[in-house]
Amino acid sequence: MKWVKSKLFENIGKKIFLDEYGYCSINLQNVTIDDKSLDQIYVYSKQNRRFERMVFDSNALAESLRLIFNSDLATRKQPVNGYYYGYGGSQSFTSAEAVDYKMKFVKVHLAINYWTSISGGNTQTEYEDIVLSSEGDIKKYICWRQEDGKTNRIFQPVDLSVIKDNDELYLVGTGKIKIKEVYQFPNSKNRIFKAEDTENNSLEITLDSELYYLPYDHRKDLLDEIDEANNELLLSPRLSNIKEMPGVYNIYWKPVPEASRYIVTVYKLIDTLRGVYYKLTEYDVDRNTYFLALDKLVGSGFVFKVCAEDRNGNIIAKSRGIKSSVPTYLNI
Repeated sequence: MKWVKSKLFENIGKKIFLDEYGYCSINLQNVTIDDKSLDQIYVYSKQNRRFERMVFDSNALAESLRLIFNSDLATRKQPVNGYYYGYGGSQSFTSAEAVDYKMKFVKVHLAINYWTSISGGNTQTEYEDIVLSSEGDIKKYICWRQEDGKTNRIFQPVDLSVIKDNDELYLVGTGKIKIKEVYQFPNSKNRIFKAEDTENNSLEITLDSELYYLPYDHRKDLLDEIDEANNELLLSPRLSNIKEMPGVYNIYWKPVPEASRYIVTVYKLIDTLRGVYYKLTEYDVDRNTYFLALDKLVGSGFVFKVCAEDRNGNIIAKSRGIKSSVPTYLNI
């Protein structure tokens, strides 16, 4: 998975990452100018040579905001009798009916829907206003978005054994946090460390907290080891397990003439969403044997890889992980 920096106002309605909220999506509520609604302020259309009402499309929000800062604005003169005739007249007017308007700021009203539990899919909504004083302010607000579109796993879980003071991580439901003190573990409250969020609020992080690396750390994906393959078709491995015989797994593969031995590695997937797994064991198989039968693997979530080595220890062929029947990519 790859996260890239992007402009916030170009990603309204999309799933993104913000330091202040973490994984979230943002919806546009409305836009005001100097706290006035848009039906009070009009923008000049060079094409129609009239002042017209502004219409905001969340898919083109950045463009609409730039238009405000680069256009002539006006309010409409009140007629002598204080009454406008006709519906069309309220949607636009000529320069003769205009009163120049000098804008001070634009306020964008947003609803931020952020995840409070990645695994459970729970979200919460908070409302926030962003004040823009110039066109340059539009590009100051950034976010992080997924470039590759992978949805199986969004974030990488933290290796708690190597966490140290001042490390920055993502706590679901809070956003970016900074480690201030690592506790001795275990302890009666299952506390791992003390941290601070982006607003310097103190937090106690426990073993049950949903904790991930920040998406822009660009760490190697945990499942790359299982997905890595080389000359897989030489082996063409297959997995067979009989439902009536739980715990029994048979792995078969084609003979590779140059192989001096085969290695079958067994992994246990604990949490596919987070990419958590354990490497359980390796089996060394003789060069003249093209299968391995295992009969004590109780449960599910086992993944197998087959590798062929020559007499110098060089890898001739290696399969992806086999979870069901044939090798497949897990990191998708």
